[in-house]
Amino acid sequence: MKKLQFGLWLTFACAVLGANLAHAQSGITVSDDPTPEYAFGDYMTFQLSARSEARIKTINLYYRSAPGAPTNLAKPRFIPGPTITATYSISLTLNPLPAYTTLEYWWELEDTADRTLTTDPQTLLYADNRFDWRTLAREPITVHWYQGDTAFGQAAADVALAALNNINADLNAPLPELVNVYIYANQNDAQEAFQSTGRLWVGAHANPALGVVIVAVSPDALDADINLGLTIPHELTHVLIYQLVGENYRQVPTWLNEGLARLNETQPDSNAPADLRAAAQQGQLISLKELCDPFPEDPARALLAYAESASLVSYLRAQYGQSRIQELLRAYGNGVGCEAGVQQALGTSLDSLETDWLATINPNPVTVKLRPYSAWLALAVLILFSGGLFLLLTLNASKTKPA
Repeated sequence: MKKLQFGLWLTFACAVLGANLAHAQSGITVSDDPTPEYAFGDYMTFQLSARSEARIKTINLYYRSAPGAPTNLAKPRFIPGPTITATYSISLTLNPLPAYTTLEYWWELEDTADRTLTTDPQTLLYADNRFDWRTLAREPITVHWYQGDTAFGQAAADVALAALNNINADLNAPLPELVNVYIYANQNDAQEAFQSTGRLWVGAHANPALGVVIVAVSPDALDADINLGLTIPHELTHVLIYQLVGENYRQVPTWLNEGLARLNETQPDSNAPADLRAAAQQGQLISLKELCDPFPEDPARALLAYAESASLVSYLRAQYGQSRIQELLRAYGNGVGCEAGVQQALGTSLDSLETDWLATINPNPVTVKLRPYSAWLALAVLILFSGGLFLLLTLNASKTKPA
């Protein structure tokens, strides 16, 4: 009987000890991890509550705007102890996030017993929560708008779906699984969404990697249909170019990217040809090498860059055909540079391409032919002028020399 009692006692003691050991080794646990709160374009606040048998001494918050993007490290405020609540706020004014990006974040904690906990990554869609959005889906397009009736949303969806098919008839890119089109009712409302682009004067923007298109079109304007046809196809072109070239999207020269987008607008700019001719006559055209890079931030120069790019891509279509433009895009998708892509796909140099294109818009072909040599010509003129001036001074000096 005593042996039985001792055995029962031993079993009970082991069970209690085992439970205590398991409890002691349980480490850090999260008691609350609410979804971050944010005011669009203003702030975002993260919060975490956790406990441990030992004192929690270190907490790190990691976050990034997309998988593969640079990871940010933040040090939240908290009072060390066995039970803690940590908070951290990001200023979205000083550190703007791309609108409609999917934020990824996780926590890392350590206590005085050297036990650590890293939470599983969580995601948050950073959408514009200032408005009561309506949605209309026509796969793979989903249109979002907050001002205007159902007919306006349907018109936008019609434009987007038709544009997607028309553009891809030329590009032959893999269609995206989903494209979200957000329509703001005016430029002021759209400013926060454009904040991360650094170009607040633009009326539309695309984030091709996210499959997001943002436009500002007033549903009450008489030209609302025209504006939908200008902005949505333009931005969808960028999305489809990304679908074609993938991760090397930034290798695509801006003149090619924006030129294709401008040509896919449903109503071309009727003033562009005259503006180009005037700029050519005044020697104000932007060189093609400069247009390989992002366009100027000055609105007037940027508009000229758009006009030049559309004219150049139109020339490429007429001279080489759409299939060669696809080859050009694929070359950039393989990672080659601006000049190398032209040489590889078109069999000509960037300078020759520029000269041939300028001959179609510049009324003075002699000027066009000499433009690549303008720096050398200027140097030659300077040398001749300097030599002539030296000769003139020498002659004058000899005439005034006393006999």
